[in-house]
Amino acid sequence: METSALQGGEEVSLLNQTIEYDPDEILRREAMITLEKVKKALGTKFSTFVPLCTSCNSPIDLGWNFCTNCGAEIKNMKFEEEIAKCPNCNNYISDSWKHCAHCGAKLKEEEEAVLRCPNCKRPIQPEWIICPYCGYRLKRKP
Repeated sequence: METSALQGGEEVSLLNQTIEYDPDEILRREAMITLEKVKKALGTKFSTFVPLCTSCNSPIDLGWNFCTNCGAEIKNMKFEEEIAKCPNCNNYISDSWKHCAHCGAKLKEEEEAVLRCPNCKRPIQPEWIICPYCGYRLKRKP
């Protein structure tokens, strides 16, 4: 599933580049139409903000210290969208990170572990003896 999202992201990126840089008006128009179709097909799976290097406009990862294309320092870049920064090292961070990729500082509290059935992996209650979803015996009667 993750691979298809990355491929969709690459297609969108290539179409965006074609729209911006191709002098052929017909090709640019077709790329714009295709881009809208791809975005519609991907739906919310591709609604995340992808930061671009402010020096060379290449996609960057917030876990990097420098742009891999031009070598610009990411920490000093300003982006159009608001991106959170680590309170410890002041580097950009992703909302999904539990720890900073730059300094290791804890960003989020650990979520309470959900007890799951070892057979069907669905959430269960600790007092259950048998999984109501698949019938797996969770524990022996006392």
